[in-house]
Parts: sequence; structure tokens; C-alpha cells
Amino acid sequence: LGSHTGFVSCLLVAGRQIITGSFDGFLRGWWVDGIKAVTIGRHLGPVHGLTLDPATLTLFSGSSDCTLQAWNMISAGTGQGQRIAQTFLCGVQACECFPGTDIVACGLQD
Repeated sequence: LGSHTGFVSCLLVAGRQIITGSFDGFLRGWWVDGIKAVTIGRHLGPVHGLTLDPATLTLFSGSSDCTLQAWNMISAGTGQGQRIAQTFLCGVQACECFPGTDIVACGLQD
């Protein structure tokens, strides 16, 4: 499955997994012992922000590709369950969800 080819720019602890976002655009899940569990998906630019809604098991990721994407963690790594939640005119530098709602706050590069 390989590791990141760019440096890790953000990470999130979710139970016994660590989710990383990188300048290579990939989101990857790792077990706490350092073994990679799954490649979750990919942006077209560097990933800068990660947030997880524990109520819906939805991972949100923000990127320099000007998108906030949503990933269903139940189907992570299958190529299923990805959607673009929002497209912006500039890159997303940070994101944080309000659990149990459809609201995600984003910090943009503008």
C-alpha cells in the first residue's frame, strides 16, 4: 500500500487509528502501531485539514484543490462513499465539523 510521497501536513486520531493527510494529496489510515490500514482517498492537491464527525463516521478533508470532501469511513478504501461537500474559489487550510450536524467550518487561503 505504500506510504506518503509528500510530507504529512495534518493528522487526526480516531480510536486506534491515525488518519493522515499529505502534500501528495492522499488520505491514509494507520493503526497505532504504525502499520498502514487503508488508503482512504485522494485530493488533486495537498491536504491541509481533517475532521471527523463521530456521529456519522464521516471524515471531512480540506485541500489546496479548493474542495472540502466527505468520506464515509465505513466504506473507506473501497472507492465508495466519497463526495465533494463544497467547492471554494481558493484552497482550504483548515476544517472542523460540528458533530451530528451538516455544518463544517473551514479556514480558506483567501
